[in-house]
Amino acid sequence: MSAERMEEEVNVKDELIRQNNWMNNKLKSITDKNHKLEKEKKDLYLKIQKENTELIKECNMLRASNQKISKKVLVLEKKLKDISGISLSNANLVENQLEGFLKKAAPLSTKHRETPFMQMKKGSGAIGGGNKRN
Repeated sequence: MSAERMEEEVNVKDELIRQNNWMNNKLKSITDKNHKLEKEKKDLYLKIQKENTELIKECNMLRASNQKISKKVLVLEKKLKDISGISLSNANLVENQLEGFLKKAAPLSTKHRETPFMQMKKGSGAIGGGNKRN
């Protein structure tokens, strides 16, 4: 073989080694980026799951509170009917007066009370300290 041919083969081998190294580095970079994205996706799913759990707890708490308040309203309506002798279903005036009474009787502290989930979101930002979802 001639010297030029051997030099050409060495150059080709060097180029193949360089391209192989470049491809290996690119593959490693893409693999690392993929692992990072997979972890971010998993963290996001866990964050959303935690928020959903908190929302479900809050809904259950509000549902129970609503049931208690509804029972109290029914009891108060019955007592009002017994005391006044007026049927609430037929008396718009009494209904309006009852609404006014309830507005006055409601404690001011519960008027604009934040739910536990709203307090948690306000106090710590989004769960896990990540970006807030819109």
